[in-house]
Amino acid sequence: MLTLDDRWGFRHRELAVPCAALRTPLRILHLSDAHLMPHDRAKMRHIRRVTDDDYDFVFFTGDVAEVPEAEALVPTLLTRPPRHGAYVVFGNHDHLRMDRVTMVKEMVTQTFYGKGTWSDPLAMKANFEEGGRWRVLINEAVTHEIDGRQVVIAGVDDPFTGEGDLQITMRDVKQADVLIGLVHVPTDLASFSQRGFHLVLSGHTHGGQIRLPGVGALITQCDLPRRHAAGLHWVERTAVHVSQGLGAGKLVRVRVNCPPTSYAITLGG
Repeated sequence: MLTLDDRWGFRHRELAVPCAALRTPLRILHLSDAHLMPHDRAKMRHIRRVTDDDYDFVFFTGDVAEVPEAEALVPTLLTRPPRHGAYVVFGNHDHLRMDRVTMVKEMVTQTFYGKGTWSDPLAMKANFEEGGRWRVLINEAVTHEIDGRQVVIAGVDDPFTGEGDLQITMRDVKQADVLIGLVHVPTDLASFSQRGFHLVLSGHTHGGQIRLPGVGALITQCDLPRRHAAGLHWVERTAVHVSQGLGAGKLVRVRVNCPPTSYAITLGG
C-alpha cells in the first residue's frame, strides 16, 4: 500500500535486542530527527505521550530542532524522566541551518559543503538542558552502574559536519560491561563494532523519507545500503538501529510510505 503523506501518521514500535552482558534488561526509548518547528503541535504531543512511560533511558539521536526558536521547546518534550538518564546528541541540522540550494546539493551528492548559519553548540546545549531533564553529550561518555554492570553511554557528535570523534568520546572510559553508542549519522559503523559496542542508535536517514513498494528508500543520505535505511541490522556483534525519524526537513516536507516513528527497545533478556 502506498501512502502519499505520512508526516502526521505517528507510530510507536517495540523492538527487542539481545545482550547477554546485562543481568536485567534495559527499556530504552529511541527518538530521532524531529526537525522541530514552533508550530509542530501534533509532533510535540506524540513525543510527550511516548516519553510519559517507564524507561531506563531516553535517547535522542540528533536533528532535534530545525530552527533556533524551537530549541526552547526541547525541555518540554520529556514529560517523565527515565530511571537512569535522558541523553541527546546533535545532528547536522542542529549544527548548521542551510539554505535550500545547499540542502539539494548535499542530498544529491552526499557531500558536506558547510554553507549556512552555524549554531553555537554551547548555547544550544544550554537551551536543550534547561530544567535538567536532558543531557547533551558532545563527544563524551557517561557510565551508569546498573545491577552490578558498568553501562557506558557514548555520545558522538555529528559525523556529517565533521564534529564527531569516537576516539575522543571513549578516551576516559576505563571499564565497560555494556557499551551503547549514540550518533546521528550511521557511518563508520565498523569502528563501533571493533570497540565492542553492543548497541548503536542513529538516525539521519528518515528511513529514506520516500519509500516505494519493491524499491524501498530512494535516498539514505549516507553510505548505508538502502536496505539498512531504517530498522535493526548487525555489524559483526554490534546491533545498529536506524530510526525512521519523527519529522522532515525544510527541503522535502513530505513523507511517502514512511511514517514518523518512535521506538521502545528492550535491550537484554
